[in-house]
Amino acid sequence: MQFDSTLIHLENHLRSPLPGVTAQSQMAPPYRQTLVEEALRIAREESGKPPRHAAVALILFPKDETTHIILTVRRSDLKDHPGQVSFPGGRIEPQESPEEAAYREAQEEVGIDPAQLRVIGRLSELYIPPSNFLVQPFVMYHTTVPQFVRQATEVEKVLEVPLAHFMKPENRKTQPWHRNGEVIQMPTFVAAGHTIWGGTAMMLNELLALFRDTT
Repeated sequence: MQFDSTLIHLENHLRSPLPGVTAQSQMAPPYRQTLVEEALRIAREESGKPPRHAAVALILFPKDETTHIILTVRRSDLKDHPGQVSFPGGRIEPQESPEEAAYREAQEEVGIDPAQLRVIGRLSELYIPPSNFLVQPFVMYHTTVPQFVRQATEVEKVLEVPLAHFMKPENRKTQPWHRNGEVIQMPTFVAAGHTIWGGTAMMLNELLALFRDTT
């Protein structure tokens, strides 16, 4: 996927109606609806527990003449989503816009100066029941290969993956997953020896859906 044409494609398609839930649900854990319903029940019974708002950055950049995307491997000792593969992101602070939060988190987690990033557009919001986050994803780009400086307290590793990697059927799998004593079939992506699932896979799949009608 050539970088300049990828940006042009996204600039056009992010202005149109988004794939939204249709694309997200293709990579959703099979128990997700149960978690969402439970979260809604708690919200109704505990009016003081609204969702926490967060923003993430889906950062694209050119490398070896192709479009790459940045992912991080979270430390295994974190409270929220330990050890999982994610996009740079986190809680939106008071008096901060979602876009400002995405820029800030990109700088804090992988060391990218916000002045070197540009937002192309937004994907659909996604609610994450286990952490009670309502996440706004932003698609951004960097014009060169960034000089990564990972945040050692949160990020175990930074992954640079060609976007086209996720278009290949062999890199999208359904894997047996053990949860609460039963085995379920979890939709996942695989990259660089890591498994990508849950909210990250759902957001990534919406981004990929913007290309599927033309590839």
